[in-house]
Amino acid sequence: MLRPWIVNASPTILLCKIGQVNLLHELSKDLIIPSGVALEIGRGGESDAARRWLEHEGSVWIRETGLSN
Repeated sequence: MLRPWIVNASPTILLCKIGQVNLLHELSKDLIIPSGVALEIGRGGESDAARRWLEHEGSVWIRETGLSN
């Protein structure tokens, strides 16, 4: 059984900056971005690549996990 990938802010931000965020969902069949991580990334500026990605195509992987960050 495959375990889900629960991704925090740092790899999401970095992969967005280098244009490789697609690796997250290509390498994992079960990707989860905790809602707290999404909130943290959402504090970035409007031009922040990770913020823009999470507001659009990345939003499908945001989940409430019950975990605090």
